[in-house]
Amino acid sequence: MGIVRRSVMAALLLGVMLCIPALQAAAAVTWTLDTSTTDSSSSQNNYLKSTSCVSSSFCMAVGYYNNGTSDQTYSEYWNGSIWQQVLPQNPGTGNNELEAVSCVSTSFCMAAGQYIAANSYDSTLIETWNGSAWTTDATAPEGTASQNNYLAGVSCTSSTACVAVGSFYGSSTTQSLILSWNGSWTATTAGISTSATQYNELSSVSCPSATACFAAGYYSTGSYDQTIIVALSGGTWSIVASTPNSSASQNNTLLAISCPQTTSCIATGEYVSSVDEPLAIVLASGTWSLQDPAAFANNAAFYAVSCLSSSLCIAGGFQYETASSTNQNLIEEYSGGVWSSDAAANSSTAQNNDMNGLSCLSTGYCRAVGYHSGAVFQNIAEYATYGIVVTATVNPGTLSFVTPPGNLSFSPVILTGVNLSTTTTETFDIGDNSGSGAGWNISLSATPFTNGAQTLAASDFTAGAPTGDACDAGVTCMGASFSGSYPYTLSTGSATKLVSVAAGTGLANQTFSVVWSAQFPADTYAGSYSSTWTLTLASGP
Repeated sequence: MGIVRRSVMAALLLGVMLCIPALQAAAAVTWTLDTSTTDSSSSQNNYLKSTSCVSSSFCMAVGYYNNGTSDQTYSEYWNGSIWQQVLPQNPGTGNNELEAVSCVSTSFCMAAGQYIAANSYDSTLIETWNGSAWTTDATAPEGTASQNNYLAGVSCTSSTACVAVGSFYGSSTTQSLILSWNGSWTATTAGISTSATQYNELSSVSCPSATACFAAGYYSTGSYDQTIIVALSGGTWSIVASTPNSSASQNNTLLAISCPQTTSCIATGEYVSSVDEPLAIVLASGTWSLQDPAAFANNAAFYAVSCLSSSLCIAGGFQYETASSTNQNLIEEYSGGVWSSDAAANSSTAQNNDMNGLSCLSTGYCRAVGYHSGAVFQNIAEYATYGIVVTATVNPGTLSFVTPPGNLSFSPVILTGVNLSTTTTETFDIGDNSGSGAGWNISLSATPFTNGAQTLAASDFTAGAPTGDACDAGVTCMGASFSGSYPYTLSTGSATKLVSVAAGTGLANQTFSVVWSAQFPADTYAGSYSSTWTLTLASGP
């Protein structure tokens, strides 16, 4: 009877972390013109200034139109199929204009702007959407009731947490204005302007949370406009120090801001070199830095910006095209610290197009609004879908024997004067959880079969090709693809490969069998023979 004893050694395979990008941010995204936008009339000037989306089936856009006598508030909403007109209220008998909108649901939006009050001064205008109609909020305060007041931006995180920003005329010049809503209004004018004698204006606001907001705008040194950021932290608004500019001797204005996180923002606008150029400053690691989108040969500016995530933001505005002598919509992506141009849609290369509002969701869905020229100015909208970089991290496991091979025994044989043979089946349970797909192999080294006095020939012990490969119970696996020369002949010298599995196969836990054959010549000495086998599992075929 031959008894096989073995010691088993499994070599562990150490892998590297595998990052799987599910969706990658697409380069040169193409925007599609939406021809379902509405207007007050085909003979009246219409201007969409802002939009806010809560899903791909609901966006609100606001602005104003001119009825031939004065500007009147205007809005339309996207229902997933078409834009539908719904007119806001007009509290003033003169101009009534909406400049910005922010929605938190299909049943709550807040729009901000201004109207000419009975005292003939511009007054702050706040309107709220309840899912079916707009209502003017008459409680919205002023910076100074007897002077002009303007609202240019609004951001809401809930129906009881909104911030609107703009400007008012102070004792000698225009000053920054912030209105905060938590069920009632609070006006902030102190500490948010660079000087009581310098012109200050806030153009846009973005609140990543109910307690953290950033407002962007500009102030005048007396010679040039320069960027300004005002931040809400700890319940207090204050000017952020050291926001960058293209130059202290060039006009720099911030017109839009988007902050997906309390530590991540991008503010955009324009600066004036020999011509207007798009301007962007970015907040990262606690510092604002200048991120020049491009050096355009013609006039260009960013009027809107919206971030899908902290790593992907979309900026929109216009660029002057020399060939057509018209303004055309401009859209650029800011991803990974790099700017790239997208293919914006326009009504016509023969018409001026100005993109003013942009809203993107974390799902990648974006809508933009503005207006184009013709016989009169008319509303325009377009949409696009961006891929978001989603990373799934799969950490490596090990390559190992799930169940270490045990001892083998060949069935006893009785010498009868003829050559004899017998077989035994060995089952292997291998777990390749390295995630490398490198394949694997099992090599075997053996000591001579001996009974202490006699030795059997190693060449009399052979194995057939592996068979019956199957995934372990409850496991999804990539079946092993075996290769090698069979029958395999046992060697009592250096280790040789018993099993070889091709790269890209043998992943996860699976079981297979090898049938060993033992040959006993008729003149074999009787006795109990044994050999120690060492099995080594390693990476690679």
